[in-house]
Amino acid sequence: LGVGLVVASSALDEPIHSALDQGHSSEVDRVADGLRPLGQEAGIALFAGAWAVGKATHRPKWVALGQDGLEASLIASGLIVPALKSISGRPRPRDSHSIEEQFGFFSGDQSFPSGEATQVFALASVLASHADSRWVQGAAYGVAGLLAVNRIAVDAHWTSDVVAGALIGTAIGRWVVRRRDDSSDSDRSGPIKSWAIGPATGPSGSGYGLAVRLTF
Repeated sequence: LGVGLVVASSALDEPIHSALDQGHSSEVDRVADGLRPLGQEAGIALFAGAWAVGKATHRPKWVALGQDGLEASLIASGLIVPALKSISGRPRPRDSHSIEEQFGFFSGDQSFPSGEATQVFALASVLASHADSRWVQGAAYGVAGLLAVNRIAVDAHWTSDVVAGALIGTAIGRWVVRRRDDSSDSDRSGPIKSWAIGPATGPSGSGYGLAVRLTF
């Protein structure tokens, strides 16, 4: 279904790009630019902060939120997206002369999929999965959608790049949260039941880093 949506959205790459190029608002651009760090290091920092505060104040929900966000970001933006970008080799709209210049496999171009859309939707889906409020869920996806559309408006990505990134990020984020829930309800005896990647403190509690946790 996801592949089908990406293929279908590719037919709208040029029309949507032209429409946004002609009609986007400078005010919307300023808002999107202000929120753009959420799709980069700032988004990761917020979830790392949630994890650290949760650890310090003994709030398991905050710890789980932070760990899920960091794990989803690492898997989606740190592993999957770089591999797909390297393989697809699609030029960005601002670097291509026409829509016919699509995929040049292993060419070094980095347009498909959108890394920032993947990142922000991964974090948004984690936040929405942990939140009980519909307002928080709607705001999370609303901000993610605004940032994704802005990436098209500034000639950084085609529509299908952003759609692919949004689908990948959402799927990874929801999968990470669901996997944690499933592992917490499972029988912990026997062989390895689950694994997780997340932040951890050093043996003395004075340092921070990443750790792989195995549940037996």
